[in-house]
Amino acid sequence: MEDKPTILIVDDQDQDRESLTRILRKEGYPYIEADAALPAIEAVKSREIALILLDLGLPDINGRFIIPQLLEVKPDLHIIVVSSTLDMAERLECFKLGAEDFITKPYHDGETLARIKRSLRDYESHKTSQIHCGNLLLDRNTRQIFCNGKSLDVSGKAFDIICLLAMNPGQVYSREKIGQIIWKGSYVTDNSIWVNMNRVKKILKESGIDAGKIENHRGTGYCYTPD
Repeated sequence: MEDKPTILIVDDQDQDRESLTRILRKEGYPYIEADAALPAIEAVKSREIALILLDLGLPDINGRFIIPQLLEVKPDLHIIVVSSTLDMAERLECFKLGAEDFITKPYHDGETLARIKRSLRDYESHKTSQIHCGNLLLDRNTRQIFCNGKSLDVSGKAFDIICLLAMNPGQVYSREKIGQIIWKGSYVTDNSIWVNMNRVKKILKESGIDAGKIENHRGTGYCYTPD
């Protein structure tokens, strides 16, 4: 049987947790439940968790404030915020802190599952050394990228950034999230990320062979769009 990643549900409302566990059970995802922020942080420290479905209105600490702590423990952790009321300012703040998506309550089974699968797409990609996205072929073993058979001149952090974004085309990653994943929790300045992103854009643009492009979403982050 194919192994699936473990998902942590963090919500103090029993009914809302049950709605999510029903969806996850149907698809065969293993899951853990926490009804407050501190137990959630401890679960991430002690268990192998790939994704958190995080409610913000927790009884001990606002869920928004623990996003950086969770990512400090596990930089490649995926976080989807779940909420019944979340305005644009709160969404942008959560993006900046490292959340990658949002699901609105009450849950719609189809949309909820689609967002979960999209968030976990790179978990599935890590099972193979090669990633296909649009016209790109990325080989993590040799750290080479090919576009329509032509090798691109890419190395170092530029390779890692293209891999991250190409595994989830169209998904916006904040600078903070990119820094946490690519630099593995080490300190990195916004300017360093900006320089590396510009290098990636230049590599793709100068290839001249339908390599796709990096789009900058002002105030939220970056995403890769294939040709």
